[in-house]
Amino acid sequence: MSPVPSSAPSSAPSSVPSSVPSSRADTFDAQAAGALWNPGAAALWSLLFTPAFGAWVHMHNWRLLGQPVEAARARRWLHASIAMLGLQIVTAALNERLGAEALLIHPAGMLFMLLWYVAAARAQVALVKARFGRAYPRRHWDAVVLPALLGAGCYAVLKAVTAWLFVTLT
Repeated sequence: MSPVPSSAPSSAPSSVPSSVPSSRADTFDAQAAGALWNPGAAALWSLLFTPAFGAWVHMHNWRLLGQPVEAARARRWLHASIAMLGLQIVTAALNERLGAEALLIHPAGMLFMLLWYVAAARAQVALVKARFGRAYPRRHWDAVVLPALLGAGCYAVLKAVTAWLFVTLT
């Protein structure tokens, strides 16, 4: 059987951005780039820690994969996620002051999570799966999950203090 020419079309899923090389014949070496966090697991952790967590993890993975454009895109998602968290703090304080239920912000947060996954996270999941399957060096989660737990606690305190201050001062 003759070798497949390098100009053969890629068999990677269509959700992989065209700017990201996806064939297994790439010169990319997983060992040379270092260990990656599992991008699918990062998306699942984001259900608990918000898309800010997943965007940060994916940003670092893109850097390790040698994809600075995709890393910059993930950084923009990180900034958007932080803005969404800020919006949630403000609306929680406003709802506390008005004695109202948070009817709109919770569905908006879930919609944002879904949008982040479809528009950004899925591409890295597909790329890593297409390039390496399950055979790539993996980073340990304790280095990011423990700080994420601390961040979640700080977020909860900030949200409560902001609501208390808003009610007390207005």
